[in-house]
Amino acid sequence: PNPSFETNSGFPSALGDFSLATNWNNCNGTATPDYLNISGTNAAMLPVGVGGIGKFNPNSGSGIMALIIKGELFGDYREYMDVPLTTPLIVGATYDVSFYMANAGDLGKNGLRSNNIGVNFSVGALTQVGFAALNIVPTWNYNTVFYDTTWTLVSFQFTPTAAVDHITIGNFYNDVA
Repeated sequence: PNPSFETNSGFPSALGDFSLATNWNNCNGTATPDYLNISGTNAAMLPVGVGGIGKFNPNSGSGIMALIIKGELFGDYREYMDVPLTTPLIVGATYDVSFYMANAGDLGKNGLRSNNIGVNFSVGALTQVGFAALNIVPTWNYNTVFYDTTWTLVSFQFTPTAAVDHITIGNFYNDVA
């Protein structure tokens, strides 16, 4: 549901307003992804966004979700995006999964590139404790270092062995990994 963050209960006016993007949540952790929108205000307005770091427009539509994949200043700090699927996936069926991702900001700074950007399908929502990495092997993982401020399409196929009903995006490994 709401794959491009176009359905919302209001436009964001501050960082951490992820709950305004209908159906999306943060795995119940303390960490809060940022819903940014062209119609947002203050730090949540695009193309400025994230305190002036994310100076790009959405790949399509008017909204994006920004999350910290690796907290350079905070150590093992992670943010996740999670959404319940509209119906559970059919066991044994093969699904094409794709999404766009981009790095926000100045590529000269540390921490704005990362490997281990992953996707996990689960039965029920995953639960994050505080800011900690979920420390699970995700269903799919982009383990190449990602270092690009242009929107990049990533795609993979997934065949579930259980009737999964949630998708979570983030970095599932701790800083050592």
